[in-house]
Amino acid sequence: FRVDRRRALEKLRRFQLLSAERFLLPWVRCAVAGGAGRIELFSRRGSIEFNFDGSPLSRAELQDPYAGFFGTEGLSPRSYHLGVGLLGALRLSGADVELSAGSGAERDRLRAVPSGEQILEPAPGPETRTVLRVSWKGGKVSASACIRELRENCALCPAELVVSGVPVGGPRGGFEFDRDGVRGRLEMSREIKARAS
Repeated sequence: FRVDRRRALEKLRRFQLLSAERFLLPWVRCAVAGGAGRIELFSRRGSIEFNFDGSPLSRAELQDPYAGFFGTEGLSPRSYHLGVGLLGALRLSGADVELSAGSGAERDRLRAVPSGEQILEPAPGPETRTVLRVSWKGGKVSASACIRELRENCALCPAELVVSGVPVGGPRGGFEFDRDGVRGRLEMSREIKARAS
């Protein structure tokens, strides 16, 4: 049997993430899967810029950012996260998404709009980081809500995560562990700390 790709993507866009505010989480996974050591995020009202180092997304990944959903051969494991992140960003009201990756003459830019139209074009320049810019108009989602989700869900991100110049996570005391594929941090709650002092 055949899968209607357009209809499948529409269903995934509507139901993939629990809330639109979480659209940055798959981008963090995408960055980490590409070996990012540092992820930076800046926001303004109704727009977010998210950039990271590590291995840049390939031209093939940008040409078909949803290949990870359909079992296309030859793409990196981060392709799935790329697709989820792009669909999540397009859930925002009136979103315009611009994703640039590569370096020098090999740098490309993918532009996507809610109608589903995608344009891939050369974007030569000195930048080497992968850069995602998302802007949206109105709706119930605020940039601060997206950042709150990022802070609450990415404190243990293996890459350095910096929001508007301020690191997320990092040393806060407590006991950190990383063993047999399980990572975490145990801390005393505020209530217990207050009783102890």
